[in-house]
Amino acid sequence: MRTKAFMKQAVVLVLFSMFMFFGCDNLDDGTISAEDSTAAVSKVDAATASLENIMQDVFDADPDSVQEMIDLLDFSEPYALYSEASQLDPGNSDANFGMAFTGFMRLTQDPQLDEMLLRWEAYFKVNEPFLVESYSNNLGRAGYGLPMSIDGIGVPLVPFMEMPMALSKMSLADVPQFSEFQDLVESLFLPIIDESIAALEMVDDDSSYVFMISSSMQGDPESDPLELDLTEIYLLEAGLYSLKGVLKTVVAYNFDFVSFDSIGIVTELNQGSEFATLKSNGTRDLGFALSSVNTAFEKVFAALDFLEAETDDQSNDLIAFSEDDDPAEIRADITEIQSALQGPTLIHYGYWEDIYDNDGYWVDEEYIEDSIKIDISQFFINPITDFKAMLPPYTMGTQVYYESEYHYDYVHVDVSTTSVDVTGLDNTPVSVSLSYDSWNTIPITAFVQIGFLGYDLTTNPSAVPAVIMEAYSAFLALVDQYSSELYEYPYITFYWNGSVTSGQSLSVQGDVYIEYEQIYGAYVEPHPTWNDATYSDWLSHWPDPTMNGIFPDMDAAGIADFFGFYQEDWDQMNN
Repeated sequence: MRTKAFMKQAVVLVLFSMFMFFGCDNLDDGTISAEDSTAAVSKVDAATASLENIMQDVFDADPDSVQEMIDLLDFSEPYALYSEASQLDPGNSDANFGMAFTGFMRLTQDPQLDEMLLRWEAYFKVNEPFLVESYSNNLGRAGYGLPMSIDGIGVPLVPFMEMPMALSKMSLADVPQFSEFQDLVESLFLPIIDESIAALEMVDDDSSYVFMISSSMQGDPESDPLELDLTEIYLLEAGLYSLKGVLKTVVAYNFDFVSFDSIGIVTELNQGSEFATLKSNGTRDLGFALSSVNTAFEKVFAALDFLEAETDDQSNDLIAFSEDDDPAEIRADITEIQSALQGPTLIHYGYWEDIYDNDGYWVDEEYIEDSIKIDISQFFINPITDFKAMLPPYTMGTQVYYESEYHYDYVHVDVSTTSVDVTGLDNTPVSVSLSYDSWNTIPITAFVQIGFLGYDLTTNPSAVPAVIMEAYSAFLALVDQYSSELYEYPYITFYWNGSVTSGQSLSVQGDVYIEYEQIYGAYVEPHPTWNDATYSDWLSHWPDPTMNGIFPDMDAAGIADFFGFYQEDWDQMNN
């Protein structure tokens, strides 16, 4: 199966190109005996052979589930051997690298993580993630959610805002709280990352270090071995430091909900609650996060330095410059990215804006170029203590939100008569135009043109053949059907042209075209009531439009524009 093959290849790609974790005891910096050094090399050889066997088994296996794949990734044997080698000779670079690599697999075998994943699996068996239940007239069966859009926020708010918002859509009481994941981050992930960093820091002290990725580890016995040197080691360290920065950010704020329903929304999103507030160690964690990301950039530059200085054959290197690569350009691009973390940066962006005439009709669209100054570093060094307190005063409520999909359907209509009941018609041209638009004040337009005369079918004119009125009745039946509560904004049309002769047969047939939005779900969403009486008052009561310096040049009007909340939105929300 292509899917299973992809799973196996993806696993190996992750193993060799992402973050390499490991765990070890305190390292001994003392003198190593010749016997211990030799024994360490023997342990490393045995560990590497075990590692190759496991990797080969991964490629040869045909797992039917994620759990079966996880079971294959039990690297406890090579990890133990690499650990023993490191205890014998803490300076053995192969042992340290092997521990960093195989230590990552401890996560897949950890019982705490496994328990949490099983709880999620049990939940997903009866709930589609982040999707409301099937629509029902009984709103008590509706899912609950927090559809608070934060698309386009160019500061690192997304990682710890988007996931809790999605989690809050879940309606079962047993959904794991976000703090459970945060606890695992602090008790499991971060210690492994710190130990892995320590091990790889020892490896990068050996400028001649090389690890050969054998053909067995690549899953292809015909492939040539690949050389992994300090270029890759530095980049692995950069990945670990980056991941540490992300995880330190994730644990900095409170995002638990008392319940995933309307009560939870009101309780947690009202100002003064614990939701979206800085934890007691949050300032420290965010400081560590910024420091870790800055160190990641140092490691990337170290990788570039090492790669540029290499003089040996690069044909079998895992990472090497191509003829089209310009090291100076790569370095300049990375420097520009790094500078965005160290102070104010001007971000340029563009968007399309609709243009309307004086009557409110759309006439065109225009591409707008704009820019905004952002200082991401302020998020870390001057953290917001409560995101809710950054908004003007409000009282949180809820409202029902309906989800729908747009549909295009058609229904065939075919009515006929053997004898037209209206006199005076002799091959007279006739055209029928029927439409229903729920947006219009008078939604139904029904007109028939017979020769030079026109008739409004809503008045039931006697001069119109009965068969045409039957077609109109069939149209009205569809209007009734698609005007029920299951459909929104229906637009229904039917057009027919032909000729008619008194006393002769006539058939009116064609497709009625139907456009509509069909409601398939409903959930409760936040609906704040602002304390201010007017939009201008609301603008004046933003506590800090710069968001603690993240947007250094921002004023209230600018922040409202940035979030896309204008006078018309205010009017709609407060009416």
